[in-house]
Amino acid sequence: MKALLIFLFLFKLQSPLAFNLNMGDQRFSGDIVGNGWERNDHDNPDNLGDHEHLRLKRFEIKKRNTDFQEFLNEMEFDEREFQSGDIVGNGSGFHENQAAFFYQSLSKNIVSSLQQHAVHFDEIERRVLMDILNILQEDSSKAKIIFINESEFKGFFYDSDLEKSPRIAKTGFDRSFPIFVNREMVEKRIDSSPFLWVSLLIHELGHQTGIASHSFLDKLGAKVRLVLSIGEESLTYPIIGTNGIKVLAINHYVSDGLPDMMVLYQNRVKGIEGWDVHSLKESCGANRFDGFHVINMHWKDKSFFGVEMNMTIPMGAWAHVRCQNMMSGAFYNQIINMDLKVEVGPQHLDLTSKFDF
Repeated sequence: MKALLIFLFLFKLQSPLAFNLNMGDQRFSGDIVGNGWERNDHDNPDNLGDHEHLRLKRFEIKKRNTDFQEFLNEMEFDEREFQSGDIVGNGSGFHENQAAFFYQSLSKNIVSSLQQHAVHFDEIERRVLMDILNILQEDSSKAKIIFINESEFKGFFYDSDLEKSPRIAKTGFDRSFPIFVNREMVEKRIDSSPFLWVSLLIHELGHQTGIASHSFLDKLGAKVRLVLSIGEESLTYPIIGTNGIKVLAINHYVSDGLPDMMVLYQNRVKGIEGWDVHSLKESCGANRFDGFHVINMHWKDKSFFGVEMNMTIPMGAWAHVRCQNMMSGAFYNQIINMDLKVEVGPQHLDLTSKFDF
């Protein structure tokens, strides 16, 4: 009887609507992020006990993955039709480029989340993040993310008989499955923050580790997103008829932390390839370099405001460098000027930087 109760408990975790489904219908139990479904107390991670109670049993994972694959076959979905690079889809959309950037940087963001102290992650959350990190490290070369439209594959993200609203994303309970993203839902979302992709990817990859609870993964993704938002610095250059050119820096307040920095414009995203860490280390002299973060970003020339053309926009910022005295162990900070350039053209976008010692 105890085994049966545990099985029924885990079965109900998979979906807020699980009580309306039988095991044969679990092919529809992919994923949802923030669509407003109500969740009951049984889907509360505070009531789940240890890590293994969150994870589906092997026979459950096998069953649900088999049903999900049969569902894909019934939809006559051929992944090869969508392949066009690391991110599967049309390869040129703004959302695809954002998803690609944050997938490639997700390992670093997880490590940063595990090392920082501003946002608390309990033991269970940390173990799940480590499981996701293992997936990323084993399959870091490609992000199997497929962007499709619900209108072209009716029923893929939404079945009115089973669900209250369309899903924004869907995947299986194994790393071999792609992450399917509902492009139409992404474009309709009020939340335009690029950090959306962090919480979404954490959620989907969490399912691929065998975690069924939507509310647990929603909470986990939101906490990682909060860590990144704490270190966020942003600056926007107005361009008529567009959302402008946005420069975004994500600071990581951990030992040896280096910021991520990118420029976003139209359907393009470009990040800084690497920092001149050697010069920064020299600025600490004989002491240990412990990383830096970016502050006080500002435009040096506003004469192009409101006009789109081939242009190079000078930009300034401060590098807040952290050094550690090798004798006393004490930390101290120093400020170094940064010279940055944003280059924009009809088919070109770039962001470069150098330190002004």
